[in-house]
Amino acid sequence: MPTSSYGALRVLLLSFFLLPLLHGCLGEGGDSQSRPDSTPDGSVSGQVLDPPIQGAQVRLVDAEGNALSALVRSDDQGRFKLQYRGDTAGARLVATGGRDAGTGLSFQGLSLSAPLTDNPDGIVSPVTTLVAHLTAQGFSLDGARERVAQRLGWIRSAYWRRPRRTATCSNGRCWWPSS
Repeated sequence: MPTSSYGALRVLLLSFFLLPLLHGCLGEGGDSQSRPDSTPDGSVSGQVLDPPIQGAQVRLVDAEGNALSALVRSDDQGRFKLQYRGDTAGARLVATGGRDAGTGLSFQGLSLSAPLTDNPDGIVSPVTTLVAHLTAQGFSLDGARERVAQRLGWIRSAYWRRPRRTATCSNGRCWWPSS
């Protein structure tokens, strides 16, 4: 057998034996929290706003930054719904990329986040990103919200809720419908 054929046969046989081992280590969904069934522990619906950010990749991560959900894309109004598995204590929503529906500007390379705790509407925005940053530095959630609201001159309760009316966007322009 020529040397080049022998080397190719050796690589083929080695691959045949190593492939199952690699699949076990790198296989699909190989997180430490996987279980035989694929039933999610819960779901989160929300919206990426500044005004709406369309096409953002959104996921839920735990306190250490490990993914608890698959990536989903926000729709034209910035809305998303994801299913997760795992413990959500200290979890946060993370949205990357997308396009600002109002200005048409790209959010490529930018990331927004929001604590999941006490965020029933699942809002992810530049303001919630500031709150998430402060909580990561050791502020309590309420302390972080108060500090952000104070710095921006806002009433705390006004910025955490979903807007009462949704902006309508078309051709890179957004407007608020009249009441």
